[in-house]
Amino acid sequence: MSDTLHIDRGDSPWQGFTSSYEEEQRGKQVAAVAFDPAFEPPRHLTEFGPLLAIDRAARRVVVNAAYFSPISRADATRQTPGARHQLGRCTDPDLLAAPARLARFLVLSELVETYWHVGAELRATDDPAPPDHPLHRTHFTGHHEYYTNSHHQAPLTFTIEIDRTTGTMTLAT
Repeated sequence: MSDTLHIDRGDSPWQGFTSSYEEEQRGKQVAAVAFDPAFEPPRHLTEFGPLLAIDRAARRVVVNAAYFSPISRADATRQTPGARHQLGRCTDPDLLAAPARLARFLVLSELVETYWHVGAELRATDDPAPPDHPLHRTHFTGHHEYYTNSHHQAPLTFTIEIDRTTGTMTLAT
């Protein structure tokens, strides 16, 4: 499967929760909690179901404990080549049975950060590994946009690995 993803700052679940360096750093660790009806699901992620939500009362973004362990967000734009960052674990067999979809969720939800200021455009390509192979890889290539004194585009390449046996989700560059 191959397709193009558009990640836009305007869709960020963390919008409004990065008013200070400390608050931004707190957002790098995402708690896995039981979902509350007061939580707000991001509109652009509704196709994925109740996996991630905004807890406005606590000024945080959370993942659903029925599907995930706590998540340690990773910044694909700043990761050095050859580095690996374990995001956390998916604990839901149905999600693990559809790893390509799960990899796209990780990017579109911004659990994997893919831009500095504006957004990113990425092409996702899945390895043609047999369905019974435990490790699924989705490769992302494209660019992200940012501003210094002018508009810039920088190339971006990374891979999300999902171990269907353990549920471990990893960002690799």
